[in-house]
Amino acid sequence: MPPFEPDAPPQEATAVLAVLLFGPLGERFGRRIETSIPAAGLTVAALRRRLAEHLGPGGEAVLSPAVRVCLDHTIAAEDAPVRPGREVAVLPVFSGG
Repeated sequence: MPPFEPDAPPQEATAVLAVLLFGPLGERFGRRIETSIPAAGLTVAALRRRLAEHLGPGGEAVLSPAVRVCLDHTIAAEDAPVRPGREVAVLPVFSGG
């Protein structure tokens, strides 16, 4: 057992979040990935940054304004909370007629 370190920061509890990727992101990285997030959650903007880092080269595409994040089938604002258990989908902006 490691010695007690009173000045060590407490370990942050984490949870695994499944993320669905669509369009070119899904083709490149797979349709479903998992990433860890704080158990208390984070914002969509923070999730985008975490995903960009998690995906590695090319992952910065999730930061594009042409990519939307949906929570439980609804397009979410950048300050919307993402908590474990929510359905998260990352998709390009669609156009059509």
